[in-house]
Formats: sequence, C-alpha cells, structure tokens
Amino acid sequence: MTKPSRSTVASRHNAGRQKQQELYPELPSQYHLGDKEVDLQFLTFIELHACNPIRSEVLGYLGNHPEQPVSAKEIAREIGRSPRLVHLELYELALWNIVEPALQNDKRKFRLSEQQATRDLAIRFALAMAEASD
Repeated sequence: MTKPSRSTVASRHNAGRQKQQELYPELPSQYHLGDKEVDLQFLTFIELHACNPIRSEVLGYLGNHPEQPVSAKEIAREIGRSPRLVHLELYELALWNIVEPALQNDKRKFRLSEQQATRDLAIRFALAMAEASD
C-alpha cells in the first residue's frame, strides 16, 4: 500500500472541513440539554481530534506541556507508546493545525498551535483526561 501524498491528504482535510461547514453552518458553541450545558466546540474537538487512544494520549501530553516543543520520541517515552505511532498521530494533528512542527537542533519537534482557541481546547482536553483518571 502506498502512502498518500501530502497534497492528497491536505485536499482530503480541506474537503472534510468544507463538508463540516456545509452540514453545520450555524452550529452554536453552547447547547442546553435539560439543565446541563453542553460545549459543542469542545465535544466536536474531542470527536475529530481525540478519536483513538494514542492520539488522545498525545493530545493530553501536549495539553499538559503547551509551551514546550517535544519530539515524537520524547512523547512516546512519556506515554509508553511506539515513536512511529506517535509520529503518525502528530503528523495528522499537524494537518489539522492542532500542532506545529519545528526544527530545533536539527531535530523535528512539535508543540501546540499558536491559535488560542485551539490551544484552549487542547489544554481543556488534557485537564479533562487528568480529572477522569483520578
């Protein structure tokens, strides 16, 4: 099986975002379910970006270390996963602009996006994961 090109993956990503906007053009940020308030942006973030255990752990780690650029190997060591699998998840998160890749001392590192709304959602996700594990 051949790996899709970066442009193919990017075009799929853009098509997905466009479809999401077509399906939910007026998606409110908050929704009330009885007396409970549901944060639809947070729920959508989890559904789209924390859709498997490894990616959830990667997002949780990055949300707990938002300013620190880290390599896939460092994250893998901390969460107990394969560096190759972690790198694949980081690549996917980079396509969604959740993380930003950067070179530091000739090593590829990743950190949360500078986009404040995205950072806030990732940090909230990390806090929710930590709370759930307590």
